[in-house]
Amino acid sequence: MPEAAERTETDQLADDVIGLAQTYYKLTMVNAAKKSSTLIAWAGVWLKIASLWGLAVFFLGLAFAYWLGKKLNDPALGYLLTAALFVLLAVIVVLARKPIFNWIRNSIIRKIYE
Repeated sequence: MPEAAERTETDQLADDVIGLAQTYYKLTMVNAAKKSSTLIAWAGVWLKIASLWGLAVFFLGLAFAYWLGKKLNDPALGYLLTAALFVLLAVIVVLARKPIFNWIRNSIIRKIYE
């Protein structure tokens, strides 16, 4: 008879361990969903901010080119010099892409582990 009671306790313990494992699995899934939704929302906000900055830079570039063309009495030269400035900025960004990439990656990783 003690074997039957022991077997029942063993079965109960096994059931409890299975229930605990399932609970931890569900908790992990909830945490992963929370972190991924936070990351997606964060990325969406930054995408909107970057888009607005891009539009602002575009129109400021046009205004600067127009102003520079008026100052130089040659609109084409104003647009050419502004384009050269943007090419120079693009070259600087390409040369500094590793630190920029690392900063973005670290920001994403930091956001995941918050």
